[in-house]
Amino acid sequence: IVAFILTAPEELFTGLSLVVRIAFPILFTLDIALRMYAFSPVLFFRDRTRLFEFLLVLIMDILAVIPQSVYDVHVVAFLLAFSFTGRLMHVIQSRQSLHL
Repeated sequence: IVAFILTAPEELFTGLSLVVRIAFPILFTLDIALRMYAFSPVLFFRDRTRLFEFLLVLIMDILAVIPQSVYDVHVVAFLLAFSFTGRLMHVIQSRQSLHL
């Protein structure tokens, strides 16, 4: 796998960059919009985790509009990893509060 990544054509990374820059922000924005509709905006923003996720998605949406030459794709990858870590911590805290 590592050898493939190191020798992969540049077009592969261009396609992956396109997915990271466009598809992920669209999916995450849709996710936030549906959850906001389901909970109502007032209840949605009461939870700190949802507020955190909303801010991350907002930043990702802003980065999707800005030309890629202004920033590095690693910024978006960092935001995705940061979001995943936040969600994982929320799951762990929820599990501890349930005493499972």
